[in-house]
Amino acid sequence: RKIDSDFVRAERQRTVMEAIIKKMLVKPVTSYPGILGDLFPLVTTNLSSNDILSIAGSVVTNGIKTVEQNRYPEDTYSKGQKINGVYYYVFNRDSAVRSIGKYLYLDERSTSASN
Repeated sequence: RKIDSDFVRAERQRTVMEAIIKKMLVKPVTSYPGILGDLFPLVTTNLSSNDILSIAGSVVTNGIKTVEQNRYPEDTYSKGQKINGVYYYVFNRDSAVRSIGKYLYLDERSTSASN
């Protein structure tokens, strides 16, 4: 595991997940159970294999071809701060709730959204 920031590590994970999703989008849906059978023992998730297959099927039937992502809390209302000698990532909770709500329910992205 590379030692850098949590943000960089999470970005690497998102990059891997996006590559997997893009690769899956060009595969026939009938191959999904076999691929999932190979991958499922290698990951830890609270989703069942049936849940994952259902989501994948919805993506295909709805014609979704892109991956959209964002990180919360966003940089505009958060910062690193040392408190009593311990480093914390401090953010404005109300701003985070508003940003997530706009993203999920109004399909609005803030100008600080990251890809």
